[in-house]
Amino acid sequence: MYNDPTATASIEEAPLTYEQQRARLAAKELEYWPEFVSGSFTQHTNFINETVVQGTVSSTASVATFKDIVLEVTFYSKTDTELGTRRATIYEFLPPGGSVHVKKKFATPANTHHVQYGIADTQSVVQ
Repeated sequence: MYNDPTATASIEEAPLTYEQQRARLAAKELEYWPEFVSGSFTQHTNFINETVVQGTVSSTASVATFKDIVLEVTFYSKTDTELGTRRATIYEFLPPGGSVHVKKKFATPANTHHVQYGIADTQSVVQ
C-alpha cells in the first residue's frame, strides 16, 4: 500500500445519530418549506359576492410538521390592475405526508375580473 507523504490526514467525522439526522432533515424541510408544502385550490363567487377558495394543502415533508398556513388571494381587474390582496390563516397542523382541507371566504373588491391564490407562508412546529 502506498502512503502519500504530502497528503493531509483527514479527520473522520463520527456518524450522526438517528436523532441528529432527523433534526437536520427537519431543519432543511422547515427552511425550504415551499418545496414541501403545496396546495390545490378552486375558486368561485357566492351569491353575496364573496370569493370562496377551497381545496387541499398537502405536505411532502418526511419529518417536519407545519401549522398556521397562510392563504393569499390577489384580485385583478380586466386590465390586470391589482385591486387588492387578502390573507387568511388556516389554523391547522399539517403533519409529514399529510393534507388539510381548506375553505375560506374573502370580500371581493368591485371590478374584480380574476383572482390568483396560493400559499404565502407557514409556521413550523419545533420537533
